[in-house]
Order: sequence, then structure tokens, then C-alpha cells
Amino acid sequence: MSPTRRQVLHGAVPAVFGLTGCVSSDGHESNDDTDPSRREADRATVENSGSVSDPPVVKPRNPDGRRVLDPPEDESGGRFLVGSTETVEALQFQPGVPSEDVTATREFLNATDFSEETVYVTHIRPKSCYQYRIHSVTWQYSDVEYEYCSELRPPDEQCAADTRVGMALCFRLPAVVDMDLHSGGSSGHFPCEGSTTDYAVIESNATVGGTTTTDDTAGENR
Repeated sequence: MSPTRRQVLHGAVPAVFGLTGCVSSDGHESNDDTDPSRREADRATVENSGSVSDPPVVKPRNPDGRRVLDPPEDESGGRFLVGSTETVEALQFQPGVPSEDVTATREFLNATDFSEETVYVTHIRPKSCYQYRIHSVTWQYSDVEYEYCSELRPPDEQCAADTRVGMALCFRLPAVVDMDLHSGGSSGHFPCEGSTTDYAVIESNATVGGTTTTDDTAGENR
């Protein structure tokens, strides 16, 4: 039986970096890209490092300010990868997460093709009246970084000024990614360009809408 792509990621990647060619049965070195094993190894290398712009993402919240969901085995920092339907089924949502957020997140995860895709989850604690727009996600070795902008939520969205909530950012990566996560971070700015929020009608002490106080939320997930 041929190895799965995730098995190849574990076994083939270290050998690729020192490989300059393949040796054929007659002893001659070859760089033939049609060699199936060579193509699989090269693909594994690419999949554990890459970048995607405007990735599909779901952003469930926990108004209680706590984490949104946990993997089967707890990991430090609230960052983890979801790479199988078994892991999806074992995810635990914390009390306080609205049922509509739980439903939307599970639908997002169930729609993921884990033979070709991976979901990266990280947690942040933004102010209740803010929302995130994700520009890109980059992964390499044991690190995942994302770029974003933040802006006030629309006036018809319920929120409480100067209150922080728990939020999970669940990114769908267009690759099979199987690595140990040791670090993660973000970079962003406020406000987003082309924001549709009417800042002029939002009061600083609003309980519906947002707050006009600017807030640099970059790096909150570190």
C-alpha cells in the first residue's frame, strides 16, 4: 500500500533538502521530475511551507472572554491544526459560545476536504465592538503568521464597549500541513481600508455598534 500524503510529510521532508538528484538502477544520477517518489517528496516540502491570500475563515466568538474551542489534546497558546474528520468530531466548544457560532464553525469544518486542506485554529481576545478582516496566512516550519486589519463592527451588531471577548480564527489552508506548532503571530492595522461602518453615528459608550476609540490589536494572539 502506498503511503498517505500525511505519512510522506513525516518521512520524506528531511531527505528532500539534501537531495540534488536521483540515482537510477545503472548508477547514474537523474533529475527526472517524472519520478513518482520525487514528485511526492517535492510536494510534501511545498505543503509544509506556503502562503495564501484571503483564505476562507470562520471567526466564532465567546462573549465570556474565554477560549472558544479546544482540541482533543490541549496545546499551549490555543493554536492547533485540524487535519481529519476524527479531530473535528472531538473538538469541544466552551460554554457561552452562541449556538449559531458553533453551527457555523462545524459546517465550515465539515466542508473541508482534509485530503487536500488543513484548518489552522488560533485564539485572540479583541474588544467586543471590533471585527477582523484577514488578508493572508503564511506557514513555514513550525510557525504560522497571518496579516489582518481591524475595524468597528456594524451598528446593528450587538457589542459592549471596552469589553474583550474570546475569538477563534479558523483558517482553511489549501494544503496538507502536518507539523509541530511552536510559534504563531500576526500583524495588522486599524482601521481597514474601505470600511463601510459609519463612524460618525457610533458613540464612545455604545452598547450596540462600536466605540470610536482606536485600538492597535496587533499581536494579541501571541
